Amino acid sequence: LRPSILKAGLDLAELEIPLSVEEARKRFSADLAGKGPKRWEDIWSAGHTVAAASEILSAGEVVDEVAVEYHRALGEATKLISEMQLGADTSMNFTPNVAVR
Repeated sequence: LRPSILKAGLDLAELEIPLSVEEARKRFSADLAGKGPKRWEDIWSAGHTVAAASEILSAGEVVDEVAVEYHRALGEATKLISEMQLGADTSMNFTPNVAVR
């Protein structure tokens, strides 16, 4: 990412200043018609938004966070299913409907 930023003539120190989504669109939109560097043409990233990043975590830290969130959600889902089954009519079949985001 750094080489494409420098090649596009951008100042790395200036890029440290947080921008709103709207300001980022104004500066780096593909609609600029040659008025500045365009994302995916002049500046390459890894396919994710970098504007929303507030910190840099190691891969291990990200894995740990995901594991904690997963186990918390699993515990909450298990508790909810148990509560629903305890209050449910036993003559009815209960199938949890789990939405995946």
